[in-house]
Amino acid sequence: MASTTLDELLNEALSRKRQKCYHKTAYSHDIIKNWLESAIEKSWHVIIPVFKSKQDNRRALSLWPNKRTSKAVQQWLQINNCKDPKDLVDGACEPLALYLSISLTNSIRDETFIDVMHSNESAKKTLEKMKPSVAAKTVFENFLDADNTTPLVWGPSFGGAYGDYLFGSDVMKAKVNSEIQHESDSSVTCMPMYVLNYLFDTEELTQTDLLASTEESAQYSVHAVGLVFDRTHKRIIVADPNGALIPGSNMEFVQIPLTTRGTASTKLSSFDMDTCVIVKKRKLLNN
Repeated sequence: MASTTLDELLNEALSRKRQKCYHKTAYSHDIIKNWLESAIEKSWHVIIPVFKSKQDNRRALSLWPNKRTSKAVQQWLQINNCKDPKDLVDGACEPLALYLSISLTNSIRDETFIDVMHSNESAKKTLEKMKPSVAAKTVFENFLDADNTTPLVWGPSFGGAYGDYLFGSDVMKAKVNSEIQHESDSSVTCMPMYVLNYLFDTEELTQTDLLASTEESAQYSVHAVGLVFDRTHKRIIVADPNGALIPGSNMEFVQIPLTTRGTASTKLSSFDMDTCVIVKKRKLLNN
């Protein structure tokens, strides 16, 4: 049964409950751009990562660490009392979103910012040049303290919980608008934003299948990005360590406002459905 509110869906995503996708989804950051622009002054604009090719997305920060470096990073985490090093590294979107936001903030101040993917690549190369233990400390140090939980790791002013910074919520829209209007001593600031998404499986699963496995697929999930506010150029830059969404990948963002899709599925994404429509139209035109 489909959740009817963002808060309900957020709770299911955080619990990692395996289920079918009941809501319409999107495979680009355009929905984030459109939603943010509806919240801000017209003099401001939004910059998002744009998909060009799978090869271009190889520049994404989320590809750090590679398999070899990952062992050393997990070893550092274990030494520093991380309860589940592998889980933290595998699900490192928030630590990397924070690191990317800081890196991107510095590039804006230095006037070297080009676009989101260049920032992804630069941040990844910087980590790759470090010793694995130093890189691990740089990215994960603030995520080891159970009392310093998200979104508080972004700074002492970010109290509350995920729901207070949730993409699509009125609360988050107000925070974005307030940040733009706020007179800050800094020309560049950043804040977290959590985006609900669905992770599609490669198969159409039954309820029995869903309950029989704990694999991280066929479930709603929470993805963290940073919002970087550049007051000088009046722009918000979406710092996503994954880079652009790849059309046809297993991850798609949940559409806002929540809209129930015609048929629930664990396999059939919006990209799949759109592709089917295009193929059918081409066949009709060729007949």
